[in-house]
Amino acid sequence: MSSPPPKKKHTKIEDKIDPVVQGFLDDFSVTLEKEFQSKKLTGAAISIIIDSITYFKPIGVKSINSTDSINLKTKFRIAS
Repeated sequence: MSSPPPKKKHTKIEDKIDPVVQGFLDDFSVTLEKEFQSKKLTGAAISIIIDSITYFKPIGVKSINSTDSINLKTKFRIAS
């Protein structure tokens, strides 16, 4: 009888990203949040893909008249 396959170890995205890249992403997030607050913008979602690892950062709220935060499930209309 064979043994069951080993359980997959969950790792945080931050554990997979190069520390220099993570530092850039952290600084970038702080800068964006400050700009959104100073210009009174509603919200956005930033997604960066590096070697199949996705960095996602929601910023702000869904609408100007709302306190609902942007999250992973927030839908946006986009255009090119």
